Amino acid sequence: MALNISSDLVPQVINDYNAYTEDDLLIGLADEVTLPKIKNKTTSVSGMGIAGEVDSPVPGQFESMEATLNWNTMYSYATKMMNPNKNIQITLRAAMQNDNKNGGYTYKGLRVVLGGRPKELDPGKLKRADTMGSTTTLEVTRYLMEVDGTTVIDIDKFAGRYYVDGEDMRAEINALI
Repeated sequence: MALNISSDLVPQVINDYNAYTEDDLLIGLADEVTLPKIKNKTTSVSGMGIAGEVDSPVPGQFESMEATLNWNTMYSYATKMMNPNKNIQITLRAAMQNDNKNGGYTYKGLRVVLGGRPKELDPGKLKRADTMGSTTTLEVTRYLMEVDGTTVIDIDKFAGRYYVDGEDMRAEINALI
């Protein structure tokens, strides 16, 4: 099911959001989250009849995906996330604010699920009357994004799953292997 975007709405900002564990416990205090960049693996193709090289994407194959969570201070969940023997799942739930062109606001829900393993913990700094600026970096193997309940991105590297707007990008490939 494709995402329906009204021409009467002007997307503006993330009004607010929260972060949750895989057990649906609010962990909050994530000041900012840098979502993973989705970058296809590519291969360089050249040969007779091709005027130069073409950097060709390989559908369903991705480069490393990282997410960075910025914390106000260090606390127990940030350090628990560094257990290399445990997969981590973080769910972010946000309210996206839109101008409805009639002078009012409407809101759409955004849900992002990030799953993977810890890569890095930067405890930050200590400064009187200031946040620590701690960060946790995850190697993301599971990436799900929903807007108002509609799945727009669904990647699971270990399950060989890759959907965009509900369409299985690997259907033909998976049918052959």
